[in-house]
Amino acid sequence: MASPVPELAPRLAEALIAFRESGVCSTDAEIVWLAELRYACDHPRDGSVPWLMGAPLSFSGIQWYPMHRLAESWFVRAMTLLDGDERLQTAAYLYAHAVSAPGDRSAQGLTSERDIRVNLDEWYESLPIHEDADQMAALCDSLRRLDGDVDMVPDIEERESEPVEDNPQRFVTTICQAFPGIPPSYWLTELPAHEVRAMIAAVSEGSGDWATSAARTTAIGNWLKAVKWVWKNHE
Repeated sequence: MASPVPELAPRLAEALIAFRESGVCSTDAEIVWLAELRYACDHPRDGSVPWLMGAPLSFSGIQWYPMHRLAESWFVRAMTLLDGDERLQTAAYLYAHAVSAPGDRSAQGLTSERDIRVNLDEWYESLPIHEDADQMAALCDSLRRLDGDVDMVPDIEERESEPVEDNPQRFVTTICQAFPGIPPSYWLTELPAHEVRAMIAAVSEGSGDWATSAARTTAIGNWLKAVKWVWKNHE
């Protein structure tokens, strides 16, 4: 009877052979990590729906939505105004998800630093959530995944982070040009921001070929950086 063990992905097998030939003894954790990252490079989405677009996460009686573009833009500005206040920055992150239901424009009414601080402080205090570090970290991690954020492998060499630029006008202009006839308000509050960006990318790429897609390019970049990290770990 043939073994049911599947073959390794060719690129993964090549990397492991290269490690062995160079005297690098990869740990179990490193091999599993590399295998997971390589899988993302070689397997497109199969058409299944792992999560309905825009569906919220329910926790502590609150519906947490993936950030729509209006809330995302507000959040970027709030983070700048609240620089140095980690508690309220966490509150801003949570609040942006709580007011991202389709059509919700609540964030539009909070513009000044004073209003943001006062309202966020009251809202955060009223949450039925313990300010436990592990619980908060788990919730924020779930919300990050809800926003479609990918676990990025860090670069080997540290680079200075560039300031985040937020230009909602350019965002709306681009998407309205790609899909004429739909009002700007739809793109700002009716869909998760990361889904709209995926739509823009699909239009820009044209063919819709997964092999040359931005998602696969990101996955391959992650894989290559991970291979470098394993080399570095055993220098």
